[in-house]
Amino acid sequence: MYSLSQQESKEEHMANQHKNSQNTGWIISGVAIGTGIALAYAASRRRKDTWQNRLVEKAETVVRKREDLVDSGRDVIDRIRIIYDESRKLVEDASEFWAHGRRLVRG
Repeated sequence: MYSLSQQESKEEHMANQHKNSQNTGWIISGVAIGTGIALAYAASRRRKDTWQNRLVEKAETVVRKREDLVDSGRDVIDRIRIIYDESRKLVEDASEFWAHGRRLVRG
């Protein structure tokens, strides 16, 4: 099916994808925390109106729920990875069937 170099290339590609997906949780967490801090800082520098109080409360809520956001992001990434793996397998199987059909027609 695949030559040794193609198989090694695929394995290296999958390992790099796994490393990249592990960093996604940290990125999402950093964005959530940074957004919360920026909103709270911006709201604290101005005269506080009722909409600003609500903004600060929302920012604090985001910061408090950052772990839930990270977990949700991780779940989404895991589901995408599963869909990708299954799609890749499906394409490989279709390719094998196509090649087998061509051999039957030629032979």
